[in-house]
Amino acid sequence: MFNGHTHSYERFRIKAINYVVTGGGGAPLVALLPARRSRYRDEYDTSGKKPRGTHFCLVTVGQDYIELKTHHIDPVKLTWSEGDNFREEYFDK
Repeated sequence: MFNGHTHSYERFRIKAINYVVTGGGGAPLVALLPARRSRYRDEYDTSGKKPRGTHFCLVTVGQDYIELKTHHIDPVKLTWSEGDNFREEYFDK
């Protein structure tokens, strides 16, 4: 499930469903709640060291999988770096 409310990036997994909140397209960014105060555990970065700023998502849908990669820009250096990267495999029964 993709959503774009918070001006940041988060990913959660609740009851076998992945939730991606992507809102880093250029509006003023917001800080996220600390993990201890958040309602759901963020699957993306538990260290607090990975980029969450301005970004875009590259989604690849294969025959039996979906893959997501985020790319974040460093606003000072104007360089891109990879952030989140996950792949979910599924099988039609």
